[in-house]
Amino acid sequence: AWQSMRSDEVDFLVIRNKKGLKMAYDLEEQEQIAQLKAFWQQWGKLIVGIVLIGVLAFTGYKGYEWYQKRQVAQAQAAFSAFNSTLAKKEDATAQLNGLQNNFAKTNYASLASLQMAATLAGEGKFEQAQAPLQWVLQHGQLENQGAARLHLADVLVQLNKKDEALKVLDTPVAHFDAAFANKKADIYLMGQDAGKAREVVQNALDNAKKATPIDVVAVDALEQKLKFLP
Repeated sequence: AWQSMRSDEVDFLVIRNKKGLKMAYDLEEQEQIAQLKAFWQQWGKLIVGIVLIGVLAFTGYKGYEWYQKRQVAQAQAAFSAFNSTLAKKEDATAQLNGLQNNFAKTNYASLASLQMAATLAGEGKFEQAQAPLQWVLQHGQLENQGAARLHLADVLVQLNKKDEALKVLDTPVAHFDAAFANKKADIYLMGQDAGKAREVVQNALDNAKKATPIDVVAVDALEQKLKFLP
């Protein structure tokens, strides 16, 4: 049948078919557009809100990360200046206050406080040495609080406040049980109470052996302490 048709008739059929297909495609596209519009009207605000929240969260995280890095860099510089002042045997109180007030959440403020306390104690200024150690107990990182309690106990002993020194060591700090027990035993020995000293060390040793996993270093240190106690 196609062979008997004139070329102009064939062209007409082809064009008509193309138009028919185009109209079909147009109707399908219009239907898809209508569905998309309906979907966007129903869910558009929610989608935009979710995307916006994600963008803000990411931006906030990056901003906080930048702020933290900037804080650490500034704290490091302040800590370095503080150390330089101490090395010159000059008064670094103002610099310590700056670290404590502006960079309390960084480790540098705690380290500076511990160093100031050690310097003051080394000069025999035990009353003044208490303040930076108390600051660490209230504001410092947990890993520094154990060292602060040990130093404060020494300072209080020098001030003849043995009972207060023992109370300072009553507050447990992770990984400092053996050190606290050792310090308590020394304080009891100063008071001529060897029995209490042995009791404290023995209790700490028993607890260390029950720990999981066992702290071999702590157990060994406490066993050696018991051997030297009267």
